[in-house]
Amino acid sequence: MALDLEIAGEAHALSDEEYADVLAASAKPPQIKRLRDSHHALARALATGSTPQQASLTTGYSLSRISILQNDPSFRELMEYYRKSSDEAFLDLEGRIIGLAADSMQELRERMEDDPTSFSNEEMVALSKLMLDRAGYAPVSRSLNINKSVGIGERLDYFNRRRKESA
Repeated sequence: MALDLEIAGEAHALSDEEYADVLAASAKPPQIKRLRDSHHALARALATGSTPQQASLTTGYSLSRISILQNDPSFRELMEYYRKSSDEAFLDLEGRIIGLAADSMQELRERMEDDPTSFSNEEMVALSKLMLDRAGYAPVSRSLNINKSVGIGERLDYFNRRRKESA
């Protein structure tokens, strides 16, 4: 199969400035024109602590594309939005949990003050253990392991002594 080439127009060499412009244009990846759902999914994954490798597996983006997107200003802004949203959601959840725990503790205290006999001894012991454990006073269990190596010479001496004592 023969290859035919035809030059259309005049060919000329690029100047250094033209060559630098061509290189700069080809080196700069295109910016995101429209953020799609897949961009949002990737930004959420990266903002919540996924590594690029994990995000690649879950979103289908290649590692090189993820790297390019991470350098895009609009994608960085999107990641920052999800990072702040995640922090705010976590703080809100933490506040709710702490508030619920405080309400529960207050209710327990009031019940204990109003009618201490409403709790059985087992319930009081369980509650005390739980509270002390959470306050850092958990029961401590300790064990002691002793390893002693005995050589063949020590064994022979031991058996010789036992034989003499029994004779």
